[in-house]
Amino acid sequence: MPVTIRDVAKQLHLSITTVSRALDGYLDISDATRLRVLQAAHELGHQPNSLFSQPPLTTVDQPVPKITKLLVRMLLAEINRDTLPERHVVIQTVLRFRHSTIKGGQA
Repeated sequence: MPVTIRDVAKQLHLSITTVSRALDGYLDISDATRLRVLQAAHELGHQPNSLFSQPPLTTVDQPVPKITKLLVRMLLAEINRDTLPERHVVIQTVLRFRHSTIKGGQA
């Protein structure tokens, strides 16, 4: 009989939802919990359904230093009652594929 996420959840005393979200790569699951779930799933022989594990896990890379500088500049302008040329700003983000989920480990 194949190992299910219910079996993994029972082994770790976690909810099925938590195990499911950890295996699916949701960002609201802590790294420690995700690691526990992945290790237990591996040890129990859980095989994820490949139909539901596509596309590969991704992460949005946000340019935090650029965002910080822009926010400070806007805040200081507001405090000093200066006007800024832009009221709405669009900051480019980059979608990154996790190397561990790409065939051959190439991005």
